[in-house]
Amino acid sequence: MRPLLFTAALLAVACSVRPVPEASPSPSDKTVTVKAFCTSTKTGPDESTVSTIDVWMYGNLAAFQSGNPAISHSRADGTSLTIEYDTGDEYLVVVANLPSHLIDVSDMFSPANLAFDIPGTLISLDDMSDEMVMSGAGDLSDAEDYGEVYIYVSRLVSKISVTKVTNRIEESPWAGKSVTLTGMYIINGVGRMPLRSTGAGYTPSVSDFFNCSCMYSPSVGPFPDFGQMEIQSLATASVGATIGYGDSFYPDVILYTGPNQTTSTVSTNLSDLMGATSWTTRRSRIVLQCSIDGKTCYYPILLPALYANRWYRYSEIILKHFGSDSPDTPVEFTQVWVAGETVGWDGEIISETI
Repeated sequence: MRPLLFTAALLAVACSVRPVPEASPSPSDKTVTVKAFCTSTKTGPDESTVSTIDVWMYGNLAAFQSGNPAISHSRADGTSLTIEYDTGDEYLVVVANLPSHLIDVSDMFSPANLAFDIPGTLISLDDMSDEMVMSGAGDLSDAEDYGEVYIYVSRLVSKISVTKVTNRIEESPWAGKSVTLTGMYIINGVGRMPLRSTGAGYTPSVSDFFNCSCMYSPSVGPFPDFGQMEIQSLATASVGATIGYGDSFYPDVILYTGPNQTTSTVSTNLSDLMGATSWTTRRSRIVLQCSIDGKTCYYPILLPALYANRWYRYSEIILKHFGSDSPDTPVEFTQVWVAGETVGWDGEIISETI
């Protein structure tokens, strides 16, 4: 049995009204077993687990790209299901762990299921509090030879991890004092992401962001009120550790966010914030919230462009000076030293140093 790997990008299509076929599959004596799989250097809960799969079958890739309804839709517990097909030219879209509330589970061939807008559907981080939603696609070119088709499904989110935090603050009057690390979280993260395969270009809209922090509000003060902004459960972690001078702490924190390919950021100072009249797409950052000698400070570290199914791994963060007074003000290199790299979530090599 030869596995067939597919990582085709699912292309966005314009919405249009089209006739919906009868809610029944075409008669056929050909069947194929579709199997979804996901590999992982697993360090987080249920990152590669496939509990349910949904399979949409289209006449061909062009039919899917044109926004035509699917020929059939099937759902099953586990990693595989068997479907009927006609020519072998059919195109399959597979989604693992799709929340059941998004489809009609009582009738797989309901018109709504067949016309389900896969490229246009957004999945939230909250939808993945138990398991990762994953998607993939491929065709049936070898179905008759093997009777099975393997579809690789990849995660919609990006993963950020921090392994080690070291206290080397030598700045007066904080030199030699302990640092209490109270939490880590992501700001300017993306809380919703499109239901499509890895590689599809996606620029999130402002409504998809949480903690989007560009607009100054006179009622709040000189800095945005982060306490009033939503922090998704997968993008925040409570730590509660005290790190003595010269010591290190190994939090092994893992956070998740939707892809954000933005690489530019607005310079944050009072005049910029007061001059901003609307929200803008901004670079994501991971924030270390600390307390030093009873005073709260922040170490917001800019993240690179974030892509789906990639792991941004910080092996060590060294605190060298007192942090920022706002989680929205990035630290300078003199304040913090960072060692990090981008790796493939499934073990492939990606040559990007962060």
